[in-house]
Amino acid sequence: MCELFGVSASVPVPVNELLKEFFSHSTEHPNGWGMAIFHGNSASLEKEPEAAFRSSYLKARLAHPLQTEGMIAHIRKATVGSTDYENCHPFDQRDCFRR
Repeated sequence: MCELFGVSASVPVPVNELLKEFFSHSTEHPNGWGMAIFHGNSASLEKEPEAAFRSSYLKARLAHPLQTEGMIAHIRKATVGSTDYENCHPFDQRDCFRR
């Protein structure tokens, strides 16, 4: 089973400490992590198929202030499927109109 974290706010809020706490749960969910930070109608995706607590990228990313109005984060404990990059959430999907 996986865990999700989300932020939806009317103004940018600091999320570093919240994410550090959330990603600390990756000792029990070691099969990948990911974040989607929303910017209007688009999102930037960051993810890796390794435990968040081991990720040097994530550690460096959270060493700098991160504020957002909207985001989701995910840690994976694989029950089905491979543990490679393609199975790390969040996914990016577009409809037939590229929206």
